[in-house]
Amino acid sequence: MGKVHFEWDEAKDRENQKKHGVSFELAQYAFADPKRVIAEDLRIFGAGYWRKGRKIYEEQNQIY
Repeated sequence: MGKVHFEWDEAKDRENQKKHGVSFELAQYAFADPKRVIAEDLRIFGAGYWRKGRKIYEEQNQIY
């Protein structure tokens, strides 16, 4: 797969295969797909608010 090298935990790989039916070995090829789409997950911005508290979240994101 070119110059990129992936490493993974074998136990997590087995878990992933049971849960999703896809091995990490196969999944790594998604990163080499020239037609892949990488989308930003906007939900993570809101999650920070609840985990870290409003003040910290606002400071980190420069929200006043």
